[in-house]
Amino acid sequence: MDKIELKEVSENDFEKSLDNAADLTDEILNDLEVSIDVLIGAKNIKVSELKDLKIGNVLKLDTKVSEPVKLVYNGKIFAVGELVTDGEHIGIKILQSASE
Repeated sequence: MDKIELKEVSENDFEKSLDNAADLTDEILNDLEVSIDVLIGAKNIKVSELKDLKIGNVLKLDTKVSEPVKLVYNGKIFAVGELVTDGEHIGIKILQSASE
């Protein structure tokens, strides 16, 4: 069986090691991709109405056009914003984030 050699480290060296580990963890986490959901609104309908939906039907949501949308990650709202367009794509202009 191999022997494990322990060596004494200064508090300063220990703190530097912790900082390096934290930097490495941040670097790894920053490269991860996550999926977010944008909640525009909601509507309660009966099952019979759901079954009767046809192409071209419009569902009126409980949200007004001027109301902000919610950005959700992992089931939690992390920001609110407004829908915008560049003419071809829909986007969200952030109005407020949870970190503020």
